[in-house]
Amino acid sequence: MTAMSNLTAMTVGVWGGGRDGHAAASRCLEQGCEVVLISDDPATDEAGRRTSAELSVPLHHVDDIAGLGIGFLIRSPGISRYRPEVIALAKRSVESSNLFALWLADQPANKVIGVTGTKGKSTTATAIHGLFTAMGINAAIGGNIGVPVTHLDPRADVHVIEVSSYQASDCTTSPGIGVMTALGQDHISWHGTLAQYHRDKVNLFAHRQLRHMVFHDHDQVVRRALASVAADVKHFPAPVDIAHLDTLAAGTGAYERMGATTFPQNFLLAVTAVHAFGTPPGDGHLVAALEATAPLASRQDVIGVARGVEFVDDALASNPLAARAAIDRFTDKPCVVIVGGGDRHVDHSEYADSLNAAGHVRHVVVMGPADDPLAARIMPMLARASRSESDDVADAVAIALDVAEPGWRIIFSPAAPTPAHVGDYRTRSESFRAAMDRASSIS
Repeated sequence: MTAMSNLTAMTVGVWGGGRDGHAAASRCLEQGCEVVLISDDPATDEAGRRTSAELSVPLHHVDDIAGLGIGFLIRSPGISRYRPEVIALAKRSVESSNLFALWLADQPANKVIGVTGTKGKSTTATAIHGLFTAMGINAAIGGNIGVPVTHLDPRADVHVIEVSSYQASDCTTSPGIGVMTALGQDHISWHGTLAQYHRDKVNLFAHRQLRHMVFHDHDQVVRRALASVAADVKHFPAPVDIAHLDTLAAGTGAYERMGATTFPQNFLLAVTAVHAFGTPPGDGHLVAALEATAPLASRQDVIGVARGVEFVDDALASNPLAARAAIDRFTDKPCVVIVGGGDRHVDHSEYADSLNAAGHVRHVVVMGPADDPLAARIMPMLARASRSESDDVADAVAIALDVAEPGWRIIFSPAAPTPAHVGDYRTRSESFRAAMDRASSIS
């Protein structure tokens, strides 16, 4: 077991200078380590250069990694543990991990709730945090959502952590309470295969510290995946049923704000997790949490109207399973859906079938430059589609507005991640909003 606290008085390589990389480098410097930053392309790596300057640590090209004298490597989430450079270091007995896994190994497991899944993890983690807040319990939330784990208040009574498959893959310890929302396809280019993606995901729950596992009892995909890492799945049953939550939610507006197709199931997981933690909320706490619930930015977020067309920002939907949720929710108006992005080698055929079958989906705009492999795969699957031969969201919105009629809506639900050269989901979300604002100003 390798913990963050074990990294002292040694040379640590930090691959990636973004949010997690900056936090990892800062903590290692505090612990007396020598730190070197590593980048795939220092010349274009703005985050890496910024972290290098702020922390006064050198920035090296990954091609030089073997000669840097590294004793341990901390990888940012986007750097796969299966990359050849990482495997070559491991053969020289240089271990690697990620910031979350290292942090988790130092924590009392009974203070940590780990939430993961292909979709719904952000909403569920936020709902858990909201329930604790309604009960007056000091809870901190972070990880893949919010702030890096090393920035969380160590005095909090409970840490609610959203965990990506990247982060889960390195774990040598487990949180006391585990929550799995759903399992589908994502990140195949990072993990190599769908089976490995599932194995890396459930690795978060494969270790002795796990006390209770929270998931939907009817979800056989999750149950089978968990059984692959633990013969005895420590399933904590739901303490209430959906019908009871429906009754409590009436009048709070939560379902209207969040979407009645998926939110109740995520909220049920949140309630179950808080029970499993040992702090059962009363109905008053549930109502207070429901009343305080607000949509996450860029997740099925109705952001405005331009030229009589409603705009829905679902930029966080970076895989087909998450994107399908928006299509299933917004059925009351004809819509144009904008899709496309980075290629994770995920199978989009079922999602394309659902778009073709959905009567309210009148058109799909597929983003991607002329040589984009994902766009080239998706286009032939779609019955009603146009191609925007760029990664520019504004170009796609222009096409969508030409197709849409007043009273329709445009849903930006990409079913793929933001290409690395574009930025992250926030970048595309801002572009989508800016395109709406421009359309509004000239309407």
